[in-house]
Amino acid sequence: MNSSVFIIFPLALGACSALKPGAPAPARERAVVFQTRLYALSKIPDPDLEIALPDIVAESHNYAFKKADAPADAGFSYTLAPKGAVYPFSEMEVACVIREKYASRYGTELCSAFFSALGEKIKNALKNN
Repeated sequence: MNSSVFIIFPLALGACSALKPGAPAPARERAVVFQTRLYALSKIPDPDLEIALPDIVAESHNYAFKKADAPADAGFSYTLAPKGAVYPFSEMEVACVIREKYASRYGTELCSAFFSALGEKIKNALKNN
């Protein structure tokens, strides 16, 4: 009976310890894709647009973050994925990403402002090229 105390005690301590590197984050701390949008870009290669895209997306992100007045630790970010069949940048999928615990409070406002600003900036960039 005494040996079982020594086995259970270390197991109980292990359950209370901090996360180990590489361990999954607690559910509410994880980043989740809140919304995605697909944007049609140029049917032919457009180096100027490709060079401008990172700034266009970053400016849209910054605008949305300021507009929603979300906390700095909301984890608001984005991903970009080329989706064109022949020319990869003929279409681009953009995902709006946010920490799960902030998604219900800030997700709609952040992502709506982000996608709205991004759509306008892409439209203007395509018009100017």
